Amino acid sequence: MNDGMIQQFIDLTVRKRECKDLEKSLTEQLAEIEKELMEEFTRSGTQRTTQRGHTVSLTCTIRPSVKAGMQPAVCRAMVSMGLGDMVKESVNYQTLGSWVRELDKDGDGLPILPGVLAPLLNVFEEFKLRVTKA
Repeated sequence: MNDGMIQQFIDLTVRKRECKDLEKSLTEQLAEIEKELMEEFTRSGTQRTTQRGHTVSLTCTIRPSVKAGMQPAVCRAMVSMGLGDMVKESVNYQTLGSWVRELDKDGDGLPILPGVLAPLLNVFEEFKLRVTKA
């Protein structure tokens, strides 16, 4: 067993977690400051300002969202309007994975897929190293 490589793997994993925690903290701080600055920009009528070689500007982007429970109706409407290229039918792989893991297992411990899905899905075991705090 290569102890040096294991120690490096642990160190890098811990460092990665610390970076994720730092990113989360910075994102929260930025959100608080952004809210205050947007109010100040709006109140003062400011569109942009430049400091220390960086420009901060107030931008507005129009974004649609589908009303609750209306996804199927929106998809049908878009297809009927010739906008089918924007409609995508897909599988949520996290949900599918959870469902598959709950199925009965065969002699090798792998899930037994229902007949309709058996020829359509691959099921495999994925092994990864994981570091947990001792």
